Amino acid sequence: MSFLEIANLLGNLGEFVGTIAVVMTLVYVVFQLRINNEEIQLNRIAWEENNRLSRVRSLASHAESMSNWRARISTNQNVASIFLKASDGIDTLEKVERLQFHMLVMELFNLTRVSYEAADAVGEEFQKAAVAANLSQLIARHKGMSTTWHSSEKSSREVSPEFYNDIEKRLEQKASG
Repeated sequence: MSFLEIANLLGNLGEFVGTIAVVMTLVYVVFQLRINNEEIQLNRIAWEENNRLSRVRSLASHAESMSNWRARISTNQNVASIFLKASDGIDTLEKVERLQFHMLVMELFNLTRVSYEAADAVGEEFQKAAVAANLSQLIARHKGMSTTWHSSEKSSREVSPEFYNDIEKRLEQKASG
C-alpha cells in the first residue's frame, strides 16, 4: 500500500468519523431540545398554577378584609350607630363621630383599592369589576360615604388613577340611569 492510498484511506476514515460526529451532535441537539421543551412546558404549568393561587389568595384576602371591616360595624354598637347616622349625611355627626366615620370609610376605600389593584395585577378582571361595583354602589347609596369619597378625590386620584376613574365612571352611570 502506497503512501497515497494510506492518505486516501485515512481521509475517508476521517470523513466517516466526522459524519458520525455530526449525526451524534444532531441527536444530542434534538435530545436537548426535547428536554428544554419539557422544562418550558413544566415552567408554564407551574406559572399558571402560581398565577391561579395568587388569584385565590387575592380573593381570599379581600374577602377576609371586608369581613373584618363589616365586623367592626356589626359588633360595635357605637360604630354601627355612627355609620347609620352618616347615611343621612355627615352633617348629622358630631365632630368626634365625623373623625371616626372618616377613618372607617377611608379604611374601606383603601381596602377596596388594594383589592382592585391586586385583582388587576393577577389579571382577574371579574374580581376587579366586582370590587369597583360594590364600592360604587355603597357610595351611591350612602350620603356620608359619598361626601367622604368626593372630599378625598385629590389623594384618591393621585394614589390610584385607574381605580378612582373606574369608581367615578360607575357613579356617573348610576346617577344618569
